[in-house]
Formats: sequence, structure tokens, C-alpha cells
Amino acid sequence: MSLIFSRRPSTDTWQYRPAFGVRDIFGIGIAILDRGDELICISPNKGEHPIDVSQVRSAKANRDRNLAHGIPCAPLQTLED
Repeated sequence: MSLIFSRRPSTDTWQYRPAFGVRDIFGIGIAILDRGDELICISPNKGEHPIDVSQVRSAKANRDRNLAHGIPCAPLQTLED
């Protein structure tokens, strides 16, 4: 299990969310960015391949570019407050 840390600028509140695997990390990370929150860091579990915040930002940019060109993308994750 990895932990994803984020900050909501409007309220200056910090949150962390558990992620189980690479798909979860990217899905939750992109959902955080879609919401307009700041992705602070991703703390990998021992033995897991580390995923950097910049990789999640790149994945979001690629997804947004695909959507702009009409290529459908399934949502990876939704967040609840």
C-alpha cells in the first residue's frame, strides 16, 4: 500500500489516501489533480516501484490531450470528500 498526500488550496487542508498498486496511484493522483488540488507526494510501500508526482502529472496531461482529440478515456477513480 502506498500513501498519496495532497493539499486543497482553497481550505489549506491536507489529506492522504491509501493506494493499492500502480493503477490506484495513477487513478487517485489524476482525480486529485482533476479536482484542482495539489498533489504533494507519493510514499511507496517497501518493495514497490516508486512513482513520482511528475509521472502522474504527465499521465494526466496525456489523458487530457487524448480527450481533446476525441479519444475516449475511462475514468480511473473518483474521490469523495
